[in-house]
Amino acid sequence: MRNFLGYMRTVSDSVRRYYRRESVYKLFKRAFSILRNEGLNGIKWRLRSFHKNHETIATGLKAKPAARLEKHNYLPLSTIDITKYDFFFFDVFDTAIIRLFQRPIDLFVYISFKTKNPDFHLRRVQQEAKTREQYMARKEISIFEIYNNLASDSIDEEIAAELTFCVAHPEVYNFYSKLLNAGKKIYFVSDMYLDRETISRILKENGFCTYEGMYVSSEDDLIKGDGSRFEWLKRNIPESAGTAIHIGDNRVADFIQPRAHGLDALHFMESSAYYQHDSFLYSKIEFLNSKRSLGLSFLISTFRYWKSGFPDQPPDYWRQFGFLYGGALVYAFCGFIHEQLSRKKLSCDKIYFLARDGDIMSQVYQLLYDDVQAVYLMASRRCMLFPSLKSLTHVDDEEALKQFIGPWGNTSAKDILERFGYTDLDNLEADLKNIGPDPSKWTKRDILACILRHKQSIMEKVVSERGMLFDYLSEMNCFDQDDIVIVDVGWGGTIQNALDKLLELGGYEKNRLYGIYLGVNDHAKNKQAKTDFLFNGDQSQFVEYLNLIELITSSPQNGVVRIDRVNGNFVPVAGTISEHEKKRQLVSAEIQKGILDFAHLIKKRDIDNIDFIRVEDFKALFVSLQEHASEEDAFQLGQLRHASMLGNNYGQYVLTKS
Repeated sequence: MRNFLGYMRTVSDSVRRYYRRESVYKLFKRAFSILRNEGLNGIKWRLRSFHKNHETIATGLKAKPAARLEKHNYLPLSTIDITKYDFFFFDVFDTAIIRLFQRPIDLFVYISFKTKNPDFHLRRVQQEAKTREQYMARKEISIFEIYNNLASDSIDEEIAAELTFCVAHPEVYNFYSKLLNAGKKIYFVSDMYLDRETISRILKENGFCTYEGMYVSSEDDLIKGDGSRFEWLKRNIPESAGTAIHIGDNRVADFIQPRAHGLDALHFMESSAYYQHDSFLYSKIEFLNSKRSLGLSFLISTFRYWKSGFPDQPPDYWRQFGFLYGGALVYAFCGFIHEQLSRKKLSCDKIYFLARDGDIMSQVYQLLYDDVQAVYLMASRRCMLFPSLKSLTHVDDEEALKQFIGPWGNTSAKDILERFGYTDLDNLEADLKNIGPDPSKWTKRDILACILRHKQSIMEKVVSERGMLFDYLSEMNCFDQDDIVIVDVGWGGTIQNALDKLLELGGYEKNRLYGIYLGVNDHAKNKQAKTDFLFNGDQSQFVEYLNLIELITSSPQNGVVRIDRVNGNFVPVAGTISEHEKKRQLVSAEIQKGILDFAHLIKKRDIDNIDFIRVEDFKALFVSLQEHASEEDAFQLGQLRHASMLGNNYGQYVLTKS
């Protein structure tokens, strides 16, 4: 309490100084809203943000205020005193079992997609409605009756989909295990059209193997919603009277009705309430739901399932970020890579994922596929561009030199030397300083003239470095394959262009070089040897999110400036590690955890592929972050900077409005 009051006094003073026009009442009301929805961490984030002079304002993100929600009455299962009860009745769907789709109809939409039968979900919904009309005197129907008039469709597809996408709610399963250990009697009760055998299989495959009984409305036409099921339970399990509790998510069927029939009840949190109260999703959920997308429905529900597995302490912000924004993106891209190797008939037993964006991609690919070896290759634009220079004046060097002589981001001669990767070019540094006192006003022509005056010393380093690079690539067996396949984030394929030059310089023209990228822009050279996942040529729909994508895929490892050999082993040489870079590496480590969590989850569930997640869904996720950011999103992203050029200049925000 003392700490809380201290936080409240500090935030009140800070905010009052900044927002003098706001009343004290509004300030405290705002603070309590933040506290209720985000806890003390929400207060801490804002204090840090305030004391950093509101740096997040410059990100271009307009944070959505914390939702003003009424205090809910949902209690965790851990609040139940199990010593009071001998009998525990559980609702099945949306309580013990949740689907990895937000809406029940999305399961039918998935079947439409998988079977390439675009009208199936419409027929399925219509037929269920007609079947209920046909049996109006009944309280429940069965799935077999629904399919009696769907002769052209397979009931097996629906049951298989249920088995694939139904998962145990982590909180409920942990509570169930606790009850088993305590010797309690457990029952499952469901108002559902699925048959007993299918529901039993779903429960068993998700670990709910031991229970006293299971009661299904499709079998005996008794439902919880009108109380008939609870009347039946009182008659048939009379010993449960006064020592039973029912747990479920439906307010009427699972809370009001059992209480009306003498049972205690706990109203388990409904999925819609979960999303509205989740600190990571609440500001974006309305926008994402408005897309009515099968892919987004899956991603949001899978996020809930995963996060519910952390009952005591939610995952770090950046781990959640990695799971939601990066998990499916990297997973789907790896599936695309796998498909391209076959479609393009590429002859290789290794594919090379380029540092540093290829780090997480290679890990996920090797987790999912064993057709080829995923090799993480020490590489970077600088690492490949510098040794590919032919003479500094050769026409083929013009494009590469742009990376070294561009005047943008210059604050000193050291910036130019950092791009070259050598800080011992003392004569070049002195010459650069003679251009003028303000480096930001140096022109490309001025910088290039200085570089050419020191051509000999630079080319000596180029030739030496090229030899070392060829030795490294040879040891990595790059030249032993007819097709050298590289994988990177994109966008112009600069590294691939440099490798093409290196293959020519080294006499390896017989090797074909092919690049697979998240995206390839309009101006990429040799586009016939490059393929893309998100976009090919027209990058307009993703242009505002390129920095964001690079953050998602970036590695926590140091960057590679060049390759060296130490004690017979090839090692990367890194540039100066700035404070921005240190912060980015810490963030990237957490993002990678989230991405790997997603990959392991999907593999464990044995979901064949997630190709129902479309490119438009990834775009919608990025838009939701940009247009519907929470205050924590704005704060966290506001602390990072992005380096868009060679060297050590972190001059851009990760996410900005163009």
